Amino acid sequence: MSDSMSRRDFLQKGSLAAAGLTILPSFVMGKNISGATAPSDKLNIAAIGIGGMGNANIKAVKGTENIVALCDVDWKYAAGVFKENPNAKQYKDWRKMYDEMGKSIDAVIVATADHTHAIIAATAMTMGKHA
Repeated sequence: MSDSMSRRDFLQKGSLAAAGLTILPSFVMGKNISGATAPSDKLNIAAIGIGGMGNANIKAVKGTENIVALCDVDWKYAAGVFKENPNAKQYKDWRKMYDEMGKSIDAVIVATADHTHAIIAATAMTMGKHA
């Protein structure tokens, strides 16, 4: 009997193994059974321009991620968002926020006007942050 495996046998067995890994329950691969996300698996997100669309963006990720910093030049307009996120540090200047919080931020939501959006996002990306 030959110990060599044909290409067809190799592909069939490899396909079955790959399919088996996609069907396994998540707890087999080390995921939490209860469905809760560990704090270490959450992103620390900063948001800039939080009054209008920024508020909607924050609400979209608030349930699954940590909002750690908020920045807006118009604090009167953004007061409701600051109130909804009391644990987030508040800023008027995004540059100061980046200087102080840069090491603890994983990602940035930028919802400012078009003429300011690019420089804020580009600065975050040069810092290695997701934007």
